[in-house]
Amino acid sequence: MVRVESIALQGQGLNVREAYTSYSGMLYRFAVAYSGSEARAAEAVQEVFLELLRKPALYDPARGALSPFLFGMVRNRLRTARRSEEREDALDEDEATDEDLLAGLEQAQRVAAVRTAILALPEHYREVVLLCEIE
Repeated sequence: MVRVESIALQGQGLNVREAYTSYSGMLYRFAVAYSGSEARAAEAVQEVFLELLRKPALYDPARGALSPFLFGMVRNRLRTARRSEEREDALDEDEATDEDLLAGLEQAQRVAAVRTAILALPEHYREVVLLCEIE
């Protein structure tokens, strides 16, 4: 079994345990702010350090400091997670019932009717209606 202390990040003289101790709190706070979810943030930070354990060669100190590298990894994990959730949500929406589809169609027809009515107004009235809607 490989000990965490023995895995040094290339050329940095910093092992993964020290990196975790030094950066995990900052990364977690960033991830919570970025994602809005404590669970998603904790998972992203954990995945980043597990990835470093598996592939310490991912970090190349010649390309920059460790901190920006770790923040970038966390951000990319969160983006990937968000895309996956959006795809799952899209699939869930595909499973809509006939009632959902009918309600959506009715809503679209109402919106089209209102849009047509607004466009039929004289321009100065149209602007007032649109400005009221924006507020």
